[in-house]
Parts: sequence; structure tokens; C-alpha cells
Amino acid sequence: LRIQGRLRVTDDDVRGAYQRLVMDERKQLGFRVAWIRIAAPHSLSANELKERRTEADRVVSAARHGEDFAVLAHRYSEDTSTRAQGGSLGQLKPGQLPPALDAVALSLDAGEISEPVRSGTDFVILKLVSRDDSQLPSYEDARDELSQRVYMEKMNKARTHWIDGLRRQKRFDSLDQEDS
Repeated sequence: LRIQGRLRVTDDDVRGAYQRLVMDERKQLGFRVAWIRIAAPHSLSANELKERRTEADRVVSAARHGEDFAVLAHRYSEDTSTRAQGGSLGQLKPGQLPPALDAVALSLDAGEISEPVRSGTDFVILKLVSRDDSQLPSYEDARDELSQRVYMEKMNKARTHWIDGLRRQKRFDSLDQEDS
């Protein structure tokens, strides 16, 4: 009862819990992704590397302003095995890309284009084409249940903290009595 009146569940708490559920589910869902690889070997000078990064930034900007990603991939990608298909890597499962790229793909929503990511000797730009359908309800539909879940998590954490404090106090009190 002492703890109960102090706990507050904000909309940010509930949205954060929903976002964690979405991210956990995405780790199980397949997806379709396309990429543009711009070579940036480690042997390049600092100025050349900066030029490659600037080129990658321009490609991202063009894609985000409506230019066709497949056309950009055909024009700029240095990956000869996917360039002709507009950079398409086909259907993938989480874990099939290098870890840094996999994390980026996981964070994107369908249609989104990433910032350039350094991967090996390349700058890579990803576009999430699609993701398998989610089984989660919408945030609006899940909000009440999530709010209760977040409240219970906060309550359990606060209760554990409170009980641990009582145990420490009891040990401290018993040590005081031994010293007397």
C-alpha cells in the first residue's frame, strides 16, 4: 500500500513497452531488403574516404526525396551480384546479414531507408522493402493491457527494492544490537 500510491505509469512507459514487444517480434519475422554498397576500402586516404561517405549521403538523400531506390542501386551500387536487381537481397531472416546491418534492418519500418552504415570495406545503404506481417495488436488496442503490465512490473520492482531495504535494515539493526 505504501508503494502503490507512489507508482505512476506514463504514456511514455507504455509506448516503450510496446516498442520492446515490436522489436522482440521483429527478431522472429522475415523481411525483404535492398542495398546499395559503395566501396570504401581501408586503403583510401581520409579525403577519399570522406568523399565516399559524402556520395553515400547524397544517395540516401536522393532516395528519401523520392528517387527510385532500384534505379539508384543500379547507378551507384558496387555490388555486381545485386545491382541489376535494384540491390534486392530477396527474402531474409534475422541473422542472415552481418550483425551491424542486421541491427539496422531490424530498426527500419517498411519503406524506410537507412543512413550509410560502415560494413567491412563498404558503406551500405539499406532499404527495408517489406517485413512479414506482425501478429501484435495495434498500440491503441494493446494500451490498456500494456499499462497494467507496466504497472505490475513497476510494482514488483518497487516491492523487491522495499523488501531488500527492510532486510538490510534488519541486518543493520541486529548488528547494532550485537555491538551493544
